[in-house]
Amino acid sequence: MENSIAALFFTFLLFSNALAGPQTQQLIDQICRQTEDYGFCNKTFNQHISGGETDMQGLAQIALEQGLENDTNTLIFARQLTRQVTDKDLLDYIQNCISGYLEIMEPFQDGLKALSEHNYSALVARLRGTPQAHGSKCGAFAGGVPNPLSERNREMRILITMSLNAAYILSRGRV
Repeated sequence: MENSIAALFFTFLLFSNALAGPQTQQLIDQICRQTEDYGFCNKTFNQHISGGETDMQGLAQIALEQGLENDTNTLIFARQLTRQVTDKDLLDYIQNCISGYLEIMEPFQDGLKALSEHNYSALVARLRGTPQAHGSKCGAFAGGVPNPLSERNREMRILITMSLNAAYILSRGRV
């Protein structure tokens, strides 16, 4: 009985993560293999594909929308933290990081507009500075206390890479 339940559970996991059709999964692989966490990237796309199939345009839209959502949620979380944190170095880091998240919000919003207009060179141009903007303000925290933004920053780095990878592929017509 336990083996049956375990087999059913693993079968469910296998198929619940395989929402994308084979052609879409190839496109996802093309984007995700260039990120620091293939699993997070693949899961993000598969959780947001409706109908199992999409093209590179659809994947770029998912990446941008998820990046914007992560940005917004992290800003809310970080602002709440500023009212709770007592460590001066961590507070300075969080405030600097808030600045970084604000800085990358507009390129993601503009990127969605450029994508909707099929203006892929503008999409690349708007996103090109986001890794540096995010990394320079939300890089590693060297203080003596845990960084409560660590995981959110890692996810944002991946979402930036996902968005840029899709944008570069679209701008080069390699779809």
